[in-house]
Amino acid sequence: MRTSELIQAPWPEFDLDNVPCVIPPERRKMAMPHIVPLSRQSVEVLLALKLLTGNGRLVFPGANDKDISMSNNT
Repeated sequence: MRTSELIQAPWPEFDLDNVPCVIPPERRKMAMPHIVPLSRQSVEVLLALKLLTGNGRLVFPGANDKDISMSNNT
């Protein structure tokens, strides 16, 4: 998974009950979906993160604007 694909990911792309994660083609440079297997540890981290940002659209929202993802320099 590319850094930009992760930091711009919306929560609906992560079905934490039925891994792997599927990144749709419209969010990729390639014209096909990207299937990303998630380890048990990464699912645990995402579940913990969901408590903090799960009410919003993005997994990693920006500090000032929750509708824009965090910077890749963060």
